Amino acid sequence: MDQGIAAALAGVAGLVGAGIGGLATAYGARVGAQKALESVQMQVQQQAAAEHSHWLRDHRRQACSDITVAWTQMVTPVAACLSPIREGEALHDDRLIALEPTADALANACTLTSLWGPDRLIAATSKLREASSDLAIAIARWNAIQETGDQTAIDTQQRLCVTLRDDFADAHGQFVHTSRTVLENLR
Repeated sequence: MDQGIAAALAGVAGLVGAGIGGLATAYGARVGAQKALESVQMQVQQQAAAEHSHWLRDHRRQACSDITVAWTQMVTPVAACLSPIREGEALHDDRLIALEPTADALANACTLTSLWGPDRLIAATSKLREASSDLAIAIARWNAIQETGDQTAIDTQQRLCVTLRDDFADAHGQFVHTSRTVLENLR
């Protein structure tokens, strides 16, 4: 009977050992699954952040491209208007008519950066929009001032138009610099 009791005790010990081993295995599997889940969640979050960054960069790049195209389209009518202004001549209506839609297109393109940011790009596009608007308004007022015959007012308006053209070019240069910096930092 001693052998029977020993065998029973060995069986019970084996069963307890198997139970403890099974519990340890289950616990290990649970911890492993939890760590795998945490790893997958972290990977998904990192992938989502990377995709969002890519999406945002694409929208910023498109907005900056649209602004550059609109600015380029406005430069030609501005130049066509400034030549007669420097000569003190009246502007033909076709030149003013050509300028207005390009100035509007640039102003509209500049507003899109407010959706995509960052603040320094929004500030640069606001400055460009303001410079283009100021220049377009000054050019549009030229004929009325030129028709007055007041040479002092004409000279003042000529200088204003040239200064605003320079501001327009400077604002574009600052926009280009800012947009390149912003787009490079989103890689």
